[in-house]
Amino acid sequence: MNAFDRTIANLRSEIRANPLLGLGIVAIGILLALYLYSAIGNWKDSLQQQLEHRLHERARIASIAGEQDWRNRAAQARRALAAARAHIPTSESQGLAQATYQAWLRGQVMPFAPGARIDVSAPTPVEGEKGLWKIDATVSAAVQPAAVLQILNRLQQSEQLTNVTTLRVVSSPPGMQLQVATYYLIGGKR
Repeated sequence: MNAFDRTIANLRSEIRANPLLGLGIVAIGILLALYLYSAIGNWKDSLQQQLEHRLHERARIASIAGEQDWRNRAAQARRALAAARAHIPTSESQGLAQATYQAWLRGQVMPFAPGARIDVSAPTPVEGEKGLWKIDATVSAAVQPAAVLQILNRLQQSEQLTNVTTLRVVSSPPGMQLQVATYYLIGGKR
């Protein structure tokens, strides 16, 4: 008789001597079976969700592939991106881009708000776009609402890609706070 057989024989004699021990082992077995059943159910649900997601993705890709005009749309998107990039100025350094933007913005604002205060933040890189940097600026001025409209009109008509992110106009005393952003290609070529 080897060691394993002796251990099993001892366990059987313990269970015969103490029936509660046998009931405990049965209860543990039932709990393990329930836990295993629950784990298998969760795994099945997870697999079902993955299958549904993959089927949805497959249907989406099949619908895109079925479009006849997708090549034309891709070409239009490339042309639109090239046109947008044509309106993004280039600069050799971050500091030069920041100073150039401040001077440009001053030229756009000062004819309508001579006492305006222009604060330009440091350039921040645009994620996923190598060499493209965003520069935010805040323009504060004590001006009438008509001047605010002229400033916005001037910014909109400019060739430089500029985005007005926030505009706050106060009527008494008259004034405005304008937050604008622009983009520069720094250290790179178009």
